Amino acid sequence: MVFNRDRYKAPKHSGGTPPELRSPRSEEDIRVHATWRYPGLAMAKASGKFFVVDQDVHAVLAGRMFTCELRAAVSSKGEVFVWPIKDDDTAQKDAAEKAVSEWIRVAWNTNAKTHEVKPAAEQHGEPQWPFETFDQVLDVAIVGRILSDPEAETVKSILAKKKRTKK
Repeated sequence: MVFNRDRYKAPKHSGGTPPELRSPRSEEDIRVHATWRYPGLAMAKASGKFFVVDQDVHAVLAGRMFTCELRAAVSSKGEVFVWPIKDDDTAQKDAAEKAVSEWIRVAWNTNAKTHEVKPAAEQHGEPQWPFETFDQVLDVAIVGRILSDPEAETVKSILAKKKRTKK
């Protein structure tokens, strides 16, 4: 799917904690919206943050990107976020599907090198979605997280990091 960067120029968020582009935190219980998703998006990661890779940067970051499906999620504290789930990460995909119908907790297991999913200690009732559409969530969550300039410092950082890890 081709990302249309022109669509994401002005955030439309008022009040509360703005949605973030991130993975679930290990200490939070989450639910995932059943239908709010954006599949097949090229992403990259730098300094622990996810970035959407615009088509103009694909050639520069070839081999350093991954494809994700973005899913809307909410914590039990009401914090909405956009969860980038790698297309090849079965554990995350399974976790997201489970979180559509029940509160879960997702944590990275360093030894097993996979995400572990546990039922939340308490089921918090049905989640509240303070936005009317997924587009409204995306408008805010990806502000400043689009790599559209091949000369941007974040792009250079991704390229430099990859070179260091090849040694």
